[in-house]
Amino acid sequence: MMKESSLFKAKSMLWTSRYMSCCFSHGAKSQAEEDTWTKKLRILSYLHSIFKQDRKLDMALLVSIWEVVTAERYGDIMHDLIPAYCNMMATHTAMSNHPDAKQYEKLSLDIIREEFATSNEQLDPAGLLTTAGLFHAIAYSRLCRGEIFQASEAAYLGLRIAQTIHDNSLMVRLLPSLSMTLLMGLRIPELVEALQKLWYIAEEEDDWTAMAVYYALCLDLLLQTAYPLESFSACENFVLSNDWSAEGNLYRDFEVLFTMEASLAVWYARYSRWEQATKWLAAAESHRPKLSTFLSASAELKMLECQLIFVNHYLDCKRYQHFAKARNAAKELMRTVTKSTKVAPVMKARHLHLMAFYYKIRSRNVEADKHLKQAEKIATSMNNELELQWILHNRAVWSDMAIPTIKFFWLEHTENRVLDWHTSGKIPWANIMYSLPLPAWK
Repeated sequence: MMKESSLFKAKSMLWTSRYMSCCFSHGAKSQAEEDTWTKKLRILSYLHSIFKQDRKLDMALLVSIWEVVTAERYGDIMHDLIPAYCNMMATHTAMSNHPDAKQYEKLSLDIIREEFATSNEQLDPAGLLTTAGLFHAIAYSRLCRGEIFQASEAAYLGLRIAQTIHDNSLMVRLLPSLSMTLLMGLRIPELVEALQKLWYIAEEEDDWTAMAVYYALCLDLLLQTAYPLESFSACENFVLSNDWSAEGNLYRDFEVLFTMEASLAVWYARYSRWEQATKWLAAAESHRPKLSTFLSASAELKMLECQLIFVNHYLDCKRYQHFAKARNAAKELMRTVTKSTKVAPVMKARHLHLMAFYYKIRSRNVEADKHLKQAEKIATSMNNELELQWILHNRAVWSDMAIPTIKFFWLEHTENRVLDWHTSGKIPWANIMYSLPLPAWK
């Protein structure tokens, strides 16, 4: 499967790494040594997690390669090989190697299908846990690639298994990926059900991290659709009232805090509360992770939207020194997001949409129309209904085809929680979304 040169390089680098030499040996292995190989595979899996958490993706890939080679030779198919393929899938996704990630997805699913087709016995709980973990890895990988509907299918399958074996920790991992696919599909009742499950589990398990993810997703729902599950003040208070630096609260890279601070900055920028927007934007910048993920790419796009609203404001007010500063910051974010969307191509449509907004502010209408059409094409191909509806909305308001009640609906109704998610879909989506502003708007 792997080229000999790649394997030799992997083995050479890993042999010189700390704690790694215990995982290697030569010659055929007897049945009596099976437990030893299982322990070595566990070590490789743990090391993969450590390297990935430390953003050392090259080392994470090398560990994953050797884990796959070892599992294929000596490991159990369900308990060793499938987790090894999941690690390869996760690493290739993080490194923007999406065709390779898709290859390992296919290999894993083929094994699962064969296991269910040939075995007369039901999978044991450990096998079900492995299968649910596989569907979690597939759901996230598909989400990043922009296979939104397929990602939700995988997440639902994993969630069904997790509920069957009553594994709350696995449900906490699956529900955020499922929620993001449902939001992009504008499947609001299903999204609310998923978020409520996340809340109940977080309460039951006293899981602070799950609670933080819940509020981050509620804030995203409010920003994107104007439908409140939790009020804006409740989301902001959660950020302000908790000690995010306490050990064990969140991952060391503060990814969830980063996305919430970016969301708060966008909220205040939309309402022209420039001081608060600037404060939250600076806070988000200080917590930006070095490793790009779906969540970090989404947060960077919120920062870009915030900066572009600043650009529009300073141009409209003829504060040209501030305008130049905001424009340069926006251009820097555009370059950053170009790299981030390689990890999460699903965000490319939003990136192009915001690029169209930038060109529209600068009165470069040809470039704006070109980018908006590209964004629409990509969103259509990915079934990204959320982005499609926002494109339709902004195209209408930018061309003065929308009446004022549509143009300013989000600003006039969101803060006061006028909308009820139970009625989602009854009002056309393109009529209630936020209007990206242009100079001289009244």
